[in-house]
This record gives sequence, structure tokens and C-alpha cells, in this order.
Amino acid sequence: MRLNPQKILIIRLSSIGDVILTSPIIRSLYSCYPEAELHFITKSAYAHLLEEHPLLTKVHRFEGNMNATITALREEKFDFIVDLHRNIRSFVIKSRLRLPSGTYSKDRWAVLFHTRYKIGKLPRIHTVERYARALGPLNCEFDSSPLELYLPIEAHEMAGKILNRYFKAPPVGVVLGGKYTTKRWPVDYFAELLNKLKRPVLLLGGPDEKEDAARLTANLEVKHLDAVGQYNLVLSAALVKRCQYLITNDTGLMHIGAAFGVPLFVLWGNTVPELGFYPWKSTAVNLQVDGLRCRPCTKLGHDKCPKRHFRCMKDLKPEMVLNAIRTWEKGLEQGASLL
Repeated sequence: MRLNPQKILIIRLSSIGDVILTSPIIRSLYSCYPEAELHFITKSAYAHLLEEHPLLTKVHRFEGNMNATITALREEKFDFIVDLHRNIRSFVIKSRLRLPSGTYSKDRWAVLFHTRYKIGKLPRIHTVERYARALGPLNCEFDSSPLELYLPIEAHEMAGKILNRYFKAPPVGVVLGGKYTTKRWPVDYFAELLNKLKRPVLLLGGPDEKEDAARLTANLEVKHLDAVGQYNLVLSAALVKRCQYLITNDTGLMHIGAAFGVPLFVLWGNTVPELGFYPWKSTAVNLQVDGLRCRPCTKLGHDKCPKRHFRCMKDLKPEMVLNAIRTWEKGLEQGASLL
């Protein structure tokens, strides 16, 4: 028997990429229940990524106070919960609201055994498809179209003004971010690549990458704008949309680029695309060192290489990345994308 909820709560509390990856599920729920209200709860830091979404009725900000959160959510009188986080906090929300729910399946044990002990194989399923499992109790058809991201028009206008002051054409975007050290390509490699590429460059990242950005800009010989740690998340996302293409580590801005249809060159270190966080339905080249038995060493990352050699990034030489980009550019000149 098909349920008929009139008010649905979607839970995904963090982080940037994970929140962006929920857009096909929002779309699927709307297609299934066009008359229902769709609400979303996430941490305040990521709420701006959702507040302009035309299919969401309301975005609730989680500030860390669980009792206050539960009180506010109870007042909404939801019919159903779609849990796309599956952690302790989302479990508490579900258990205290006592509502029917569908929950994201992480394939946690298969991933753990493979990354830690190299036992078995990775499931080779994208996180968006894992999210779709939470639609099961509602019998909703999964809309597997590309990601979407809606930003305020003011952000797009401001991004245009910023770039027009520095560049005559769309720059190459370079994302220095990555929460963990083992997901970051060496700064010296970026400098070598960009100087050989000879294209205007926009540097992107958060406050934690400002030191890396300073080291990089000191060695850059091409026209560049250092926007690392200079702008908020929404404006940074709007800047991503205006890039010719993006050279990026495995991080949140990668998924923002995918949502805007920006071509991507993704630098994979300790993580691998098979973990399910590769760009969804997008034009992308995944660049990585094949044949390293230690990859992936974890689903997330480490502050330093557990093997102390960091070959997953050090062996991914600038020349390899440069060749991939030039092959793509040559394809564009010939009128056909090679990605």
C-alpha cells in the first residue's frame, strides 16, 4: 500500500558535497508527491545551499541544540522522514519524532573491510544511488538526472563583477581544499602545472587553505586571482559556475562544479571514485595513481599518510594532469569532448 505523506522532512546535516548530492532525492520526492511540503534540516553552515531551492518549502537550521530542534520539528507535524545522513543525530531525531521513515544505506561494513583490511570489493554504487534507497518505503521512482544547485541572483551578479575586474575570459578554477591532508595534491605540483598550462587562474578554497594559497601564489607566473578564504560559501559557489573548468581535489566544491555542469579534472589521493563520491552525471576526468595496494586507505582521509610515502598524491605528477587537460582542450578545438 502506497503512503500518502503531506509533509516530509529530509535530514542531511553536513557537509557541502553530501548536501549537494541530495538534489536528485528532492526532485524525486517532488515528482512522487507534488502536493506535499518538502522540508530539509541541515547545519546552519550549509543552509544557504538549499534556501533558494524551488522545490523545498522550508529549510530548518540545526544549531546543535537537539532539544530545541525536536521541539521545533514537532510543531511542523510531519508525516514522514527521509534520513540521508544515518548518524547518531539523525537517529535521535527519528526516534523522538516517532514517524515512519526511510533511511540511507551506507554499505558501511563493505567499505570498512575493504579500506582497512582489503577484504572483499567496494560495492561500486554512487552515494546518490545509496540515498535513493531511502525512497523505498514511499515507492517513489528515482530521478537520476544531474545535480542541481540554486543560488541567489545577487551571488551570481557579484561573482560576475569580481571576475570581470580581473579576467577577460572565464578562468581555470583551482580548488585547493580538502579537509584531510591525504586528499590534497601538493602545492608545488599545482604551481608547476599552472605555470606550464599558461591560463588565467582563479584559486578557490576556505580559510584553512590560505597558507597553501600564499605559497602557491608566490610561485605562480600566470595571471591569477586568489579567492581562497576571501568569500562565503555561496559566493564561492557562484565563482565556480563561471570557471572554464575546474582542477580540484576530492572535496565539496567538486560537487558544486558538477551541479553547475563545469568540466572537472579530479585529483584523487587516498580516496578512490569507487567509494561512490565521484562527480554525479557530469563531465569529469578522474586522475589517480593506479596499482597502489594501499588505496583507498580510508573513506575520508588522514592528517598524514599511514604508510609515510604519500605515493597516492606524489606519484600523480603534474605532467599527467597537464596531458589530460591538453587532450580535452584539443578535443574541444576539434568539436568533440573527449571526456
